[in-house]
Amino acid sequence: MVIGYSFGDSHINDVLIEAARDHGLKLFVLTTSEPQTLKNRLENIDSILWQSLGGYFTNTIKGLYPYGVEHRNTTEHIFRTLGVI
Repeated sequence: MVIGYSFGDSHINDVLIEAARDHGLKLFVLTTSEPQTLKNRLENIDSILWQSLGGYFTNTIKGLYPYGVEHRNTTEHIFRTLGVI
């Protein structure tokens, strides 16, 4: 799950590319970017990043949670809200 990362750091991108190419990494991206903008960004870095995209969600963290609601298992709640699990 990628939240708040613009894919601008080549060292992190290299790790993601290797994981996608060699280990089948699937990226689930939470972003406010338009789909074509994200696609262009990922393909300009390495097409394997776009191919490894398992899910794209246009939202913000605040958009995932109603105001004032506390969740015991935040990760599980995020994935359920996004429909990943």
